[in-house]
Amino acid sequence: MTPDATAPPAATATPEPTATSTPPPQPDRVITAAVGEDFFVSLPLEQTTSFRWELDELPQGSLLTLIDEIAISPGGGTTQDTGWQHFVFRGKADGQATLSFWLVRPNGMPIEAVHHSIIIGTGLAACSEVFEVEVGETFEIVLQSNSSTGFRWQLYDEPSSEIVALVKEEYIAASTTAVGASGWQRFTFVGTGDGETDLDFWYVRLFDDPPAPANFANYKANVGTGIPGCSAVFTITIGEDLEIALGASPSSGYRWELSEAPTDGVVTLIKDEIVPGTSDGVGTPGVQTLTFRGNETGETALKLWYVRPFDDPAVPAESIAFMVIVS
Repeated sequence: MTPDATAPPAATATPEPTATSTPPPQPDRVITAAVGEDFFVSLPLEQTTSFRWELDELPQGSLLTLIDEIAISPGGGTTQDTGWQHFVFRGKADGQATLSFWLVRPNGMPIEAVHHSIIIGTGLAACSEVFEVEVGETFEIVLQSNSSTGFRWQLYDEPSSEIVALVKEEYIAASTTAVGASGWQRFTFVGTGDGETDLDFWYVRLFDDPPAPANFANYKANVGTGIPGCSAVFTITIGEDLEIALGASPSSGYRWELSEAPTDGVVTLIKDEIVPGTSDGVGTPGVQTLTFRGNETGETALKLWYVRPFDDPAVPAESIAFMVIVS
């Protein structure tokens, strides 16, 4: 996601997933970041309205912090019809949470909500970031940058164009007017074909010859391979239980299920329970907790999709992958 341009992100400890006491809503998007890294939530602002997005509240504890909020008005010096409201967060500790945002009228009345599931920490220090996407799917890499220093992030080794393509690069300035304030560079890629490729960046001044990079950031993209990325990597011991809690709406007919069986013998699903929401309305969000037990040393992917069991064929509304290492 967003390594600091002045120092590499600190290694993260193994996450401790637990069921939340308040059932989270079904997420519109899943965002992952490491401890110490920044990440964006970007929400559109229509030109014909004066509405504004507001963060409902930060999750309890010290999982993450809001470090900036940047509003780019529709037009923004260009011909664009849609503006953007960027919320910039920094991961502070391993864990999972839900961020909810409301689109509100000038009088403060909310008219729309979006919910993002946030996973902080990978539990695997050697893994900077791995993106698992499908052909045609876009993904973003955001890196902290300071244009006033002359430094900028660049790809120092072009990825395979048959696997990914860079479709947009932009600099987003911080909201402060202080001289020398850091902003962010955001690179948007799209998967173009099945395969794996590295995305390697260095932080350089274009006028230096030869380049003298101040920092590096390394990523990997798996396009159409089915190889799980670092949505979360959990390390448990033999006999230890792992609980994964996900937002679910049982009244809608949808539930989380394994799309593929995990590697034989490594873990076993021992419990699957859903706690419905407190409202009687259809689609009311609840929480589904899947409990796995470590059986033997090894590692396995846990690939889950959000489906209605009676659909044939199954058409998932959402999917997510985790990696479990049993030691």
